[in-house]
Amino acid sequence: MNSTYGAWLLVAGAGLLVVAGTVWRRRSAPGGLALFVMLVSLWLWDWMYAGYWLTNSSAIKIIWLDLAYVGVV
Repeated sequence: MNSTYGAWLLVAGAGLLVVAGTVWRRRSAPGGLALFVMLVSLWLWDWMYAGYWLTNSSAIKIIWLDLAYVGVV
């Protein structure tokens, strides 16, 4: 368990949500919707990967990594 790394991932994910919210308001701009989808995917990966680092159980870590895969694909 590396709580420092996990905490920083959560902070970065919160920043991604702020940026995604700003992009959502301007989604009519060229590429706005695509950027929003990318930011949400990155946020999903980021927070699921933070769950991996903040968990002690090996079985739960595998679940977190499986969930993080959704943000990558």
